[in-house]
Amino acid sequence: MFDHSEDEIEILKQQLELIKKKDRVLEEIEIRLHQMKTIAQQAANNDLPMKEREQLNEQIQEHQTVIKTLENYMNSGF
Repeated sequence: MFDHSEDEIEILKQQLELIKKKDRVLEEIEIRLHQMKTIAQQAANNDLPMKEREQLNEQIQEHQTVIKTLENYMNSGF
């Protein structure tokens, strides 16, 4: 029924693996964005001491750095 050469099948397998890798990276980015949202909600609490808000801000910055690294990794084509 289908007449695909072995080369075509190999290319399709490679493309599938690349898509799986990108999906895992996007999932990690989504997790980190959700964590950032949770941290931002905590930081919005005006009752927090300044030091604690600064610590939460540092956590957000760490997540931003990791997200940027993941984006660069994904855009590099692995």
